[in-house]
Amino acid sequence: MVKHKCIDPTVGMSKPKEIRNYMQMDYGVSMSYKKAWWSREEALMSLYDNSKDSYKFLPKLRYMIETKNPGSFFDLVTGDGGVFVSFFMSLGPWRTGWKYVRPVIIVDGTHLKNYYKGTLYTACAMDGNKQIFPLAYSLGPSESNEAWIYFFEKLKDAIGEREQQVFVSDRHAGIINGLKTVFPNCDHGFCMFHLHGNLKTIFKGIMKEVKWKFYGAAKAYTQREFESFMVMLDAENPEIRRYLANDVGYQRWARCMFRAKRYGIMTNNNAESLNALNVKVRQFPVSKLMDWLRERSMRWFYERREVAANTQTILTKEYQARAEKYTSYAVRMLVSVYLKRNLLKMSTIDVNC
Repeated sequence: MVKHKCIDPTVGMSKPKEIRNYMQMDYGVSMSYKKAWWSREEALMSLYDNSKDSYKFLPKLRYMIETKNPGSFFDLVTGDGGVFVSFFMSLGPWRTGWKYVRPVIIVDGTHLKNYYKGTLYTACAMDGNKQIFPLAYSLGPSESNEAWIYFFEKLKDAIGEREQQVFVSDRHAGIINGLKTVFPNCDHGFCMFHLHGNLKTIFKGIMKEVKWKFYGAAKAYTQREFESFMVMLDAENPEIRRYLANDVGYQRWARCMFRAKRYGIMTNNNAESLNALNVKVRQFPVSKLMDWLRERSMRWFYERREVAANTQTILTKEYQARAEKYTSYAVRMLVSVYLKRNLLKMSTIDVNC
């Protein structure tokens, strides 16, 4: 009677208190909190095995996916006595599609909420319709230099390294050190949202106006525009400039100072969005978690293939709509007489030359 309350990962498992209320209202049965907790554990075990046995199912899951989805990349690490350490997964379509999306990888880690805890590591990109494009997931211990180095090493084995490849993340020390070790030739940009959070933490009592001034500096296309926003930040607190220049480095967060192309990806929102989508399923045993990530990816790719098959233009649906929007603005614009004369003069000079 409790199983159907534990079967949908998008909803999450019912809490013991909810099970007690459900049994009381639907069946008139009074249940203690402890019995409700154990009933949930029994339901989970009958559906997905218990949390411990779920780790034993990972090799079977790996074999079945490799059989039905050739080209997928996996890695399973165990310690002494066969104790689980790490599990890495990058499906075949993710590896194939990586070469066709922008060379910007957004990475993040989030805590698991099952019995044994741990961390779910995520790497994703953005496709031509500005949608999340997953690249890899990994299960492992809490975030550390070693854990991130392992994740980046397996990511490099799975998808390789492209020219002008960029990483975007928060300022976690494990990510910074891991990228220096595994991807020393790739530029690493910081998420401006997290960096603004650091400013609020370090500089207590700064005004709300700091947010739009800092975002303006981060998004500025020219150094002149960048400097105008930095002068505004100086008026709030001169120490902010010193922190952003010396402790962080302009080239890490400011668009006009960044050496490579970030393609307008100034935050790690894609990875954060994946974490938000996974918030319920993170309570489930690890084998169910990884299999559900596979299921969701298959659904996304099917829906996107249908959209692509019905696209009649060179541009993707997102950018075709944007081009039509800007074209409608352009046809209503008026050109001044002065500009017309200059354009005519330039065209005459070109012809005479």
